[in-house]
Amino acid sequence: RHIVFPGGDDSDMRGNKPCVDVLSSVRSVSFSCDNRIVSASSHDSTAKVWNASSGACLATLTGHSKPLVTACFSPSADLIATASWDASAKLWHSQSGACTHTLTGHAHVLTALAFSPDARLLATASADHTAKLWNPHSGKHLHTLTAHSHFVLAASFSPDSKHLATASGDNSAILWDPATASPTLALRGHADAVWSAAFSPDSALLATSSSDATAKLWCLRSASCLRTLRGHAAAVDAVAFAPGGRTLATASADGTER
Repeated sequence: RHIVFPGGDDSDMRGNKPCVDVLSSVRSVSFSCDNRIVSASSHDSTAKVWNASSGACLATLTGHSKPLVTACFSPSADLIATASWDASAKLWHSQSGACTHTLTGHAHVLTALAFSPDARLLATASADHTAKLWNPHSGKHLHTLTAHSHFVLAASFSPDSKHLATASGDNSAILWDPATASPTLALRGHADAVWSAAFSPDSALLATSSSDATAKLWCLRSASCLRTLRGHAAAVDAVAFAPGGRTLATASADGTER
């Protein structure tokens, strides 16, 4: 996993090279829930939106002043959110490419963002050690989440939209009640930065991945670690449940998936 912060020291980050197109580095690729539209965010400070079937470019999203980190669709696919090194997020109409809102308030580069499945909230994560919650329809800032002591590297909502998980360089993941912005559970046990967090389809389990070369599976009801998954030889960058919830996949900087 490699995140370079402008003007900062990334010597403790592990990583792999991004995909490259003919113009600039592509930072992330995201499909809409219906798989009809695809977006890609780029190091050139823009994102592009395509029709997934025809390959026709629907829109180019311009307005950020620094490279993009990621982009994602709202559940209804009418909005796209982008996050940037310029410390802002933007919301865009997916068909027209018009910017509907610019979300400012973070004090450092953004690292991740996520819509809640019920489409009522957008979460942004930042190297300023915080996450923020926004109304994606009005652009209003709702809450700032401040329990982490290092970069917040990931944010993920549970499928039922009742929980938000944040993962951090402080070696922990924290669960929050999005309605109150209160932390409800701190999951500690990793020996290095936690890069990702993913809920099981029934919202009962959380999987986390870390630079300590492991992934962990947590029971949220008992607040206990059910299993530590070992076998990778380098940082585990990402973790994801299969739709049925019976299989968990991990991806690592050692070049393998499990």
